[in-house]
Amino acid sequence: MRRHLITSLIIGLCAGVTPAVVGPAPASAADQPVRTDQKCRPKKYDNHYRVVTKDKKPVVTHLRAFAMPPSSSHKVTKTVSKQTRLRAQVSYDMQSEIGVSGAAKVIAKASASTHLSLQSSGSRTVKTKVKVTDRISNPTKKNAQFVFFRGNMTAKGAFRYYYCSMYYTPTGNVGYFVYYKTGKWRSFAVYSDGAARCGAGGAVNAVTKAALSQGC
Repeated sequence: MRRHLITSLIIGLCAGVTPAVVGPAPASAADQPVRTDQKCRPKKYDNHYRVVTKDKKPVVTHLRAFAMPPSSSHKVTKTVSKQTRLRAQVSYDMQSEIGVSGAAKVIAKASASTHLSLQSSGSRTVKTKVKVTDRISNPTKKNAQFVFFRGNMTAKGAFRYYYCSMYYTPTGNVGYFVYYKTGKWRSFAVYSDGAARCGAGGAVNAVTKAALSQGC
């Protein structure tokens, strides 16, 4: 088998092309692409990504709770501290770079499937403290707990990159087949912030609901 592998590599180099994977790669091999049974023509095949979302949830990145006395509606600004750091990242399972344009395509498809404006690869939440301003009121006759927060919707999942590449058999015959490489992605949407009164009830978005559950 080793002799056949060396022979096929020599044939490819003499032809002036870079050999692809020799023989079908097992689906469990994380260090090499997988060859499918689908034949292709390199000038006709549309290399593409397929993206799957596995998790979508709110994450509170900054939080602080305050006790407020009874008061009418007015603007209040509070400084909230960082709880969680988020990062956007797209990478193959194997030891190879996906590239900026490829990562952008994966995030674009992920944004469409999650209905979120996800941030591109490499973006991060970096501020340790931020100021949050919101209009609040305490209509009760006693002190009430308010949660000032900042957070993001996050998502993560997997993807496959399908492409057409040359295939060499041990006898040196050449053909083109569709291969795919697997990878993972994660990202977050533009932040939302505000203040909410504990026990006030009413409809709130997912990030606010998460902040109330942590701060009340």
